[in-house]
Amino acid sequence: MKKPHKYTQKTPISDLSYSDKRALALRVFRWCKSNMGVNMRNPFAISLSVVKNHYEPKTYGAFDAEINELILYYNNVKSLKVLITTIIHEYQHSLQPIKTRYEVYYKKYGYWKNPLEVEARNAEKKYFKEVLAYLNKTNKK
Repeated sequence: MKKPHKYTQKTPISDLSYSDKRALALRVFRWCKSNMGVNMRNPFAISLSVVKNHYEPKTYGAFDAEINELILYYNNVKSLKVLITTIIHEYQHSLQPIKTRYEVYYKKYGYWKNPLEVEARNAEKKYFKEVLAYLNKTNKK
C-alpha cells in the first residue's frame, strides 16, 4: 500500500487539477469553520467559491461580506502555503465587523495598517501550522 503524500508549506499546487485544488480548499475551509468559529450575526451561512480570476494576477482571495462568501482565486495560488493562508485570512474577515468598520479603518490606516487586515495576517501565522498538520493527518492520497 502506498504511503500518503506528506504536505509541506512548499508543496506546489500549480499542477493540481481544479477538482484537487477545490478539494484541498474545502478541507481548509471546513477546518476554519470548526476551529475559528462562525459569525452568527450574519444571516447567510458562510460559503466558499473557488473561481478563476482573469483580472488581478496577484490577488489570491477575497471576502464578500454582503453574501458571506469567501472566494479563492485558484489560478493565482501556486503553493499549499498560499492556499492555506489565503483561506485563513479571508475566513478571519468573515468573523470581523467588515460592513461597519473596514472602510472606516481603511480611510484612517490604509490597507497594511488596517486593524482588520493586521488581525487577518496574525490569524494566518497563528493557524497555518495547525491546518497543515490537519491536512497531513487526514490525507488519504
